[in-house]
Order: sequence, then structure tokens, then C-alpha cells
Amino acid sequence: MKKSYPLLFYFLFFYISIFQATAQVQDPEKEFKIARELAAQNEYNEAIVNMAHLVSAYPENREYRLYLGRLYFWNQDYDDSKKVLQSLISGENLEQEVLDLLLQLDLATRDYPGLLLKSGIAIEVFPKDKDQYTIYNAIALEKTGETGLALQNLSRISRKSEAFETAAYLRSEILQSQKNLLTVGYLNTSFSNPGSSPWHLANVEYARKGILIPFTLRLNYGNTFGNSALQGEVDAYPKLTSNSYFYLNLGLSDNNPVFPSLRLGGEYYYNFNKISSSAGVRYLKFSSAEVFMFTGSISAIVRDYQLGYRPFLISEGNTWFVSHALKLRRSVFNSESFVQLDLQYGGLPFYFVISNDLSQLNSYRAGINFRIRLLDNFFIQPIFMYELEEFTPNEYRNRFNAQLNLSSRF
Repeated sequence: MKKSYPLLFYFLFFYISIFQATAQVQDPEKEFKIARELAAQNEYNEAIVNMAHLVSAYPENREYRLYLGRLYFWNQDYDDSKKVLQSLISGENLEQEVLDLLLQLDLATRDYPGLLLKSGIAIEVFPKDKDQYTIYNAIALEKTGETGLALQNLSRISRKSEAFETAAYLRSEILQSQKNLLTVGYLNTSFSNPGSSPWHLANVEYARKGILIPFTLRLNYGNTFGNSALQGEVDAYPKLTSNSYFYLNLGLSDNNPVFPSLRLGGEYYYNFNKISSSAGVRYLKFSSAEVFMFTGSISAIVRDYQLGYRPFLISEGNTWFVSHALKLRRSVFNSESFVQLDLQYGGLPFYFVISNDLSQLNSYRAGINFRIRLLDNFFIQPIFMYELEEFTPNEYRNRFNAQLNLSSRF
């Protein structure tokens, strides 16, 4: 008799389990509601157990199966989600909700051929939501190497469409993925009250990104004080982490007053959310002086605006002096264009540190900087800066800087 107790116990346990299971499905809508409440609390595993039981009890209920597929998707059980959803596709019966979730699955699992196929079907079967499915289609085209066709399809989405902002963002992302940028620029600096011969600075540069260490090669031509010279520069941007990188600079020129014969620079950048900070140093060797510049920056992005500040602490021989630069930039949504206000104070020349024209005398500067994208891959950047320059102690003159940069991306 004693040996029969375990058997009786298991029999009772099995009977109670069956009774509980039967009781659970007597009110399926209540059970469905419990599953949704669990999902709202991110208790996906418990919700999946409830819905799997409902699907087992009511296999003909497509709503239960669709929700189970969603739960698997939210829980990142992508294979199980796809199995459930594919069971809802039979013959010509194609529900939009099912297809939408399958598209999200292909995107999450990076199944771009599958995404391309299904988005094409969705465009044909559900033409009212064509723009929405064109977004999926363009992502798949870009990832499978059809970048031109992706851009072409995105450009057809009307500004009146709810998908326009997403399409514009995706277009910019695709365009920015191109690795090469060629830029030519010219800066003219002129003086008045009293006047003097204008300065000329021209440059051509090639930038390459999308590689292990992005770099920029630059050739500068300068003409100041009746002297002309060439300077070659290379910038490198080795990445340290997903949030940080180094800026490294090397510049060489023949030994004359226009450019430093040797220019070195290094700066560490760290980005956190929408705040960027940096700290670094520059070294300039002229024929008659050596200059060290300690610098850093901090900037923050608020919506479409960026506010940034950069100080310079400069050492020339036994003399120390400071400069400050403040910028306020307004970006234009998804066009890679901006307008920027610059305010500067100190002894450094505008933008380019050229010649040994560094002193404790200060300048007050205000300027505006535009960057405009024309077509898809051409940029024009005009810059204007006015300076009230202290050229001798307590005596000031006007300095006008006009610069134009033209860039082409490929």
C-alpha cells in the first residue's frame, strides 16, 4: 500500500493540472488581457507562456497567434516569431499586420534580401502605404549595394507624405556614407584705417573616411607681407572607443614667415550623448619663434542648435596670452547645411594660424559661416569675419576676412 502513494500523488497532480488548464481557457479574453498587461510590464516570458497556452487551446484564432508572434519579437526570439508569423500566411491571404511584423523581423535580423522581397510585395499589395514600404525597400537596396536606386526611390516621396522626414533622414545617411571628399578654398584678408597689402591663402584638400584611421591631406599656399610659401599637412583621426577619438596633425613648410616650418597638434575628443569635449596642444616652429598652444573645447547640442566654446592658452618665449572662440550653429534638418555665428577675442588670427603674427595685442571678431548642400554631393561654404584689430598698443584697424570653400563628395 505504501508504494501506491507516489502513483496516487502523480495522478492527483495530473488531474489538478488538467483542471486548471481547462479553467484557464474558459475565459480566453481574460487570459489575453493578462498577457497584454504582462507585456506592458516587459514580462515577456510570462506573457509568452500565457499566449502559447491560448494558441494551443484556440489554434484557429489568428489574433492570438499574431500577438504571440509580437511577443516573441519583443523578446528578441526572432526565429520563434518568424515561425508563428509564417503560419499565418497561406495562399493569397496576406494580412498587412503580419507583413509589417515580418518586415520588422527582416530588418532586426539584417535579412536584407528578405526585406527587399517583402517590401516589394508590400508596395504592390498595399499601395495606400507605399511610402512607408519604400523606406524599408530603400534600406534593403542600400545594404545590397543598390545605393543609386535607393536614393532615387527615396527622392520620389512627397514632402506632404508622413514618411518624408524619415526619407530625408535616410537619404542624408546614405549620402554621408560616401568615403571621399575633395575641397578647394580661398581666404582673402584685407585691412583698412590704416590699410596694407591683402593676405591670400588658398588650399586644396582630400579627406577619406570609412577606414581604420580616417585622414585628410591638405596643401596650403600663402602670400603675406610680400612672401609666398607652400605648406603640406596631414590630419588623422584614430578612433579609440565608440565615444572617443584622437585628432593628430603634422604640417611642414619651407622656413619663412608665412607658415611655421613645423606644425604639430594632438587633441583628445570625447562625446557623451549630445555633449562633446576635448583637450589638446599645438606646437608651431617659426624661423624666429616657437609657439605652444594649449586648447580644448566643449559643445552641446539642443535640438537644431549647437553651442560651443574653445579657449587657447598661448606661450611664445616667456610670454603667455589667451584667446577665446564662441560659436552658435543652427543646423538645417537633414540637409547637412548650417548657419553659424562666430564670436572671438584674443591674439590669434582668424581660423588659420599663419605667420608669426602672434602677440599680446587683441582683436575683437564677429563673423558668419554658411554651409549649403547643393544637389546631393556638392557643398558651398562662404565665411565672413570682421575684426577690430589692435595692431599697436591702443591703436586699432579694421581687418576683413572673406573665405569660400567648395567641396565635392564621392
